[in-house]
Amino acid sequence: VSTPSTWDNKKQDMMKDQPKIKMANIIRAACFTLNCPLIRVRQYKTQAPLVCALLKSQIPLNGLCLENNPLTYDEFVPISKAIKDGAQLSALYLAHCSLGDGSIGLLSAALKETGSLTILDLWNNAIHLAGCQELGIALGINKSLAKLYLGANPIGDLGVQHLCRGLETNFTLVELYLWNTSISDQGVPAIAKMLGSQKGLRKLFLEKNKITNGGAAYFERAVKFHPTLKILNLELNRIM
Repeated sequence: VSTPSTWDNKKQDMMKDQPKIKMANIIRAACFTLNCPLIRVRQYKTQAPLVCALLKSQIPLNGLCLENNPLTYDEFVPISKAIKDGAQLSALYLAHCSLGDGSIGLLSAALKETGSLTILDLWNNAIHLAGCQELGIALGINKSLAKLYLGANPIGDLGVQHLCRGLETNFTLVELYLWNTSISDQGVPAIAKMLGSQKGLRKLFLEKNKITNGGAAYFERAVKFHPTLKILNLELNRIM
């Protein structure tokens, strides 16, 4: 039988644990939806604690969609840290999140450590040369990523050179999307060279860039001898 004093102590301990218990119950409830294709977060600013708790729990997640949530550098820090620390996340959708090169640097550091992420969508995130430098290094180390979406970013010729340098030693990526990324003929040799080394790529999308007939000629030999490439999309370029 508990005496009044010991019962009071138990109540105090229970009150201290209430936030932890509440969050644990929320995580368990969320896990019932994990058979769905992905978890979509429409208002990250109000749901950030739950998202971070899910990632830190290391419960296997099919996918997390944060698209159309503008994320500041400080808001992205805990997300990237959770991924770096071993979050069991298969797909991460960050389209239209205004990440910028700083947050891409954080994500790149996480990509060097994670072994679970297979799909990464970075569509329209203001990724410039600095971000491509960090991402290129990470792609040379990462051994899990299979699909990478980088469309609608001002990557440019120098940026794609850094990406391709990393991809030359990457043998897991099978789909690369570079739609409308300001790539011209000057960036094509780096892509063609990457195709000569990276033998696992199956789909390469380069629509709506600035590639002309001269640049397209670089792809002829690369595509002819590539063992797995099935799709090379050059639509909406300057090819006559």
